[in-house]
Formats: sequence, structure tokens, C-alpha cells
Amino acid sequence: MAALRKIGCTVYVIGRPVDIVVGLRARNWLIDCKSKSGVLTPDQEKFFAAWKGQVCIVRSPEDAIRVVRESYRR
Repeated sequence: MAALRKIGCTVYVIGRPVDIVVGLRARNWLIDCKSKSGVLTPDQEKFFAAWKGQVCIVRSPEDAIRVVRESYRR
């Protein structure tokens, strides 16, 4: 979260079904933070399958920053 805030994002912890909501310049991401070996719970799998917006899994601060930055390159 600190890495995202450092690049200007707002970050709000929600905990379920994903860990955080991130916003930057009128774009938003639902992000779930996992360890290198972490997996989605069955409830998260259902949510990810049904969600029509941007939802991501990250495994490091660098992954989270990459998600945000790559969104602006498209």
C-alpha cells in the first residue's frame, strides 16, 4: 500500500472479497495481495469470475505498481 501511495494512488483497505481498492486519475482497481504461493479462496474465485471490472492479483509492491502503470499505457 505504501508503494502505491508513493506514486500518488489512493488506497482503501476492504479485506473482502479483495484486499484493497486503488484509485489514480479517475481509474480504479480491485487488488488482492497474495504471497508467492498464495491462492484465491473459493469465494474469491467466484467473485473474480463474475466481476465485470478491473480486478488483479499482485504478489509484491512492484506487481501492484506495474498493474497501475500498465493500465495507462493501453
